[in-house]
Amino acid sequence: MSPPRFSPVARFCLAAVCTVGVMAGPGRMAVQRASAGATTLSFYEYNIYQADPRTKAIIAHYEQLHPGVSVKFAPFSTNVVTDLSSALQGGTAADVIIPTVMQQVWNDVPNGYFSDLTPYLTKQADPYAPGHVPVANTILPSALGQERFFDGKFYCLSGATVDSAFFYNMDIFNKLHLSPPQTWAQLLAMAPVIKRAGYIPFQYALGDSVYGDAPPGLFMALENMVMDRNIKAMDANHDGVVDLRELVNGVHKGLYSAHNADMQAVFTLLKDIYPYMEPGAAGVNFTQDQAAFARGRAAMNYTGIFYSIVLDNAKVPFKYGYFPVPQVTSASSPLATPGMKGTGTLGPNGSIPYCIPTTTKQHGHFAQAVDFIQYLLDRQNIDVVDAVNTNLSVVKGGANPARFNTFLDVSMHPARTFNAELTLPTSFETGRAQIIQAYLTGEQSLSQAMDALQKLIVSSANQAAQKYRL
Repeated sequence: MSPPRFSPVARFCLAAVCTVGVMAGPGRMAVQRASAGATTLSFYEYNIYQADPRTKAIIAHYEQLHPGVSVKFAPFSTNVVTDLSSALQGGTAADVIIPTVMQQVWNDVPNGYFSDLTPYLTKQADPYAPGHVPVANTILPSALGQERFFDGKFYCLSGATVDSAFFYNMDIFNKLHLSPPQTWAQLLAMAPVIKRAGYIPFQYALGDSVYGDAPPGLFMALENMVMDRNIKAMDANHDGVVDLRELVNGVHKGLYSAHNADMQAVFTLLKDIYPYMEPGAAGVNFTQDQAAFARGRAAMNYTGIFYSIVLDNAKVPFKYGYFPVPQVTSASSPLATPGMKGTGTLGPNGSIPYCIPTTTKQHGHFAQAVDFIQYLLDRQNIDVVDAVNTNLSVVKGGANPARFNTFLDVSMHPARTFNAELTLPTSFETGRAQIIQAYLTGEQSLSQAMDALQKLIVSSANQAAQKYRL
């Protein structure tokens, strides 16, 4: 049986009960807007709002603004994927939902489960926004571009973002006179120094193959650096992003292929760092990984921003900081090209996106649901939710702690294929992670791993092409 799948936010809401951060109360709207008749709006949010009094106050304030409306939290079973799948298939989905990641919604678009929100988000006046501009106009353009599906439509909207980077133990670095590496070559050069000093250079959840988790995203960040030429060739409309249609076409044209030297280079880059991971890394899951770094014996760990909750709550006896995935240069791979490459692999789509199932309209709650999303995306409300859940605001004028600037910068510079890759069947990311494990541990040769990965790539692309009628 495969492990339960949680969204990145859900994992840390469960582990830390989402109680970090201190912010002001919920955003206060200038005008009270009464609703016609009594309405009970159901909201699936897997404890993002109901677990903390500050976020519960946001919901209570909405009910005060709308005396005829009550918001009911839908049950959360600890498994977001199965919760939503069962509800959507059974026609019992909540009126407004927060999915695991936005790509989960995109996977269900062909099934007709989610409403196209484009005209309501991009054209309809938002009563809670300054000047009543459409709510999409309040989102930073660099984030908004990531939230549009390849068909040009919005099925969700997020006012927050998250991403992954390297956490590093500053005490170990200072003791060994090291600085955060800027290149992959520098990372590999310092690894043996750290190991000789008796520390684990790189704590990494190699055993984590869960869709949407941070650790498997490292592969996509490295892809973006050594596959530059083929990524540019796949980007047919030259918008700097490879969308799902372009990725599937790239697979069929052999541009995105495990038989190409550039994808094989990603495997060899990971092979180079593997000796400096903790012993038995393939057996280390997400939870074990977090606990191990907190003990202070590892110098670096690649994971999501949420991990700061765990470290802060644990009151670890060392200082820690962050740096983005080091850039791969020609010193590490002949396939690297000049220039900085984005390393973001979660972004606003992996944060707290709000969506409306098509059944909401059947319940007669669609207009109210749109209004509720507009309210939730108000800048002050987003600031509170972000502080409680350790997310970062992508609403214009949002308040973000300076300590997390690394994650915000990473999020605004994503790997060019990550959105499309996460929109392939979820078995693609989980299967690829398992192939990487088999290769690094010596269970499979590079040739065997590439053959297995190529079969997975082709199968996933064909499924996507059929599903989305590409």
